[in-house]
Order: sequence, then structure tokens, then C-alpha cells
Amino acid sequence: MTTGIISNKLKLLKFKKIDLIEYLPLSRATLYVYMDYYEKNMKDQIPNSEFIKLFDYILRDDVTKNDIIKYMLDNFQSDDSIDSKTFSSKDYVIDENVLLLQKNLKVLRKAAGWEYDYLSENTGIQEERLKKIEEGQAKLTKTEAIAIFTSLCRESRERDEDDILPITFFVIFDEHHLLPEEREIGLNYISAVAGSKEKIGKEEFKNTFEKMTGKEIGPLKGTTVAGVVAAAVTAIVVGGLVFRFIKK
Repeated sequence: MTTGIISNKLKLLKFKKIDLIEYLPLSRATLYVYMDYYEKNMKDQIPNSEFIKLFDYILRDDVTKNDIIKYMLDNFQSDDSIDSKTFSSKDYVIDENVLLLQKNLKVLRKAAGWEYDYLSENTGIQEERLKKIEEGQAKLTKTEAIAIFTSLCRESRERDEDDILPITFFVIFDEHHLLPEEREIGLNYISAVAGSKEKIGKEEFKNTFEKMTGKEIGPLKGTTVAGVVAAAVTAIVVGGLVFRFIKK
């Protein structure tokens, strides 16, 4: 399937992707992740089939903007259409961070300078499964996400604030609502740096990122980076228990 096919169809209908959020019980970042999975034929990574049906509907030849709005109102906002538990805001914060972690696990691991064996040793997850998770061949569970977050976040807190690892957390779990294409630019740059012996500080990354994207992201203060990392971890809930950021 062609990348961007949903966005292109919405443009033809003069319907912005961001406008869909008004009718859907999830965040913009989660919607974009689901679209990406759909277009890459990774539909099994989308936790609710209702979104797959929505994307199928959007791509119908005869559909109009009003048709799509009516479909979302009928299927996502009526009292009897969907179990309220399915779309609790808490669950979608959780799912969003798990999805972002799975999609960006490789760049986080590279930013940490870790091989599979070291990550396996620190999380208890077998190397082969970690490889499959990174390659999208296996779905990351919430329990596995906790183990990976805990390990990488502890490492991030032990690094200097100018280290590439906390900066990577900032880009992935940002509070500036980066668009997917902007996040991808930042992560591609990080991947190139993480794979070399070159070092990069917060200000250098900020200046380079802004030149590449044309978007200002504000000062990358230590508290801001740490806050993004902490927020990502505290959002993961398993069995009703909140796993908070592991302090030194």
C-alpha cells in the first residue's frame, strides 16, 4: 500500500487529518501512528479494528467528506456504538506510548549504545523477541514496555543532559506535538549521530533540527527533557498499578 494514501485521499476531499480528531476518541499522535501502521500493511498493530474499518471507509471511491463525518459520528460517538471502556482516555495515553516505544525502539537502543544482549539482560526479554519487536514482527506488550522503559529511562537519567539518549526521548515523547514527518527527520538525524562517534548537545540538536524542519521547538532545558521521559513512563499502567519513573 502507498505511504500517505489516507492523507492524499483526505486532501482531495479538503479534509485535514487533524480535523478527524474532533470526532475520534484518541490523540493526534495515536491517529498518525495508526495511519502509518495501516499504510504499511501492519494492521495487526492497531489495537482496535474499528479504526481499520474507518480507514477502509475513507479510501472508498465514492465517499465524501460528509460521509466520513457521519461515519465517525455513528461509529465512534453514539452511546451504543462502542463500549466506553474500549475508548477510555487513560487507555489511549497508554497505547500511544507503547506504540511510540515499539516504533522507535531501535533508535532508542542505538542512542543508548546498547546491543540486543545488553537490553535483554536488563529487561528479561529474549534477544530474538526484541529483534522481532523492533522489526514489527511481534507486538510489544505493556509488561514488556514497562521493562524497556524502566531500563532505558534509568540509563537516561544517569547520562549527561547533553547526551543523545535523553534528547531522543524528547523527540519521541515530545510535548511540542511534533508532526510525524518532523519527528522522523529528528530521529533520522539522531540515528546518524548515534551510529558514529560524533557527540551532540541539546543546543546543537535544537539548532540543526529547526533548520531541517523550519519549526521552532523551544529551549531543551534539562527539566523539560526529564519531564518528557517521566511523563512517558507514568502513562504506562498495568493491572491498575502506575509504574512511576525510576529514580536513582
